Amino acid sequence: MGSLWGVPVLVKDSMATKDKMQTCAGSWALLGSVVPKDAFIVSRLQQAGAIILGKTNLDEWAGMRCKGSYS
Repeated sequence: MGSLWGVPVLVKDSMATKDKMQTCAGSWALLGSVVPKDAFIVSRLQQAGAIILGKTNLDEWAGMRCKGSYS
């Protein structure tokens, strides 16, 4: 058992999860895309025993597209 055994966790939609949950960073353009593997932090959380319950919503691309964007 890891240090986060059984702890429920929600991750941002910009973090890839190799499961049935969508990873689209809030963008319709990425809806239905398939990611090759879990994001590093997601795999570390799972290794520690955390349970990924779902993803949290965010605005499209989480402000990553342009300098000075506020999310």
